[in-house]
Amino acid sequence: MAVRAALGATRGALARQMLVESGVLALGGGALGLLIAIIGTRVLTQATAQQIGLPRLGEIDPNWIVLTFAAIVSMAAAVVFGSTPAWQAARVDATDAFRQAGRGVTGTSGRACLVGREGIV
Repeated sequence: MAVRAALGATRGALARQMLVESGVLALGGGALGLLIAIIGTRVLTQATAQQIGLPRLGEIDPNWIVLTFAAIVSMAAAVVFGSTPAWQAARVDATDAFRQAGRGVTGTSGRACLVGREGIV
């Protein structure tokens, strides 16, 4: 986010990116959950249809109401859980982020190198 802010992205663009990312993840999760529900329902109804003996047990299937509910819950989750990171990303200060990232130790755990104005020491 600091790099995008340094390149000139507005706060609104950063917040919009975070909301879109959370929306894509929420819709993907909702679609995967709906797919698991459809497959699970079919497997369970076919496996238990002969054992239980309930009439029309094999006709149980998620309908458009279930699909609509899953989409609404997914979008609500995207808005609720994506708004806080979006708000925090919009407040990022590129100068401070780069200043803090520039200090420190680089290298592997076996060999540490200090980075300074003279280069790698």
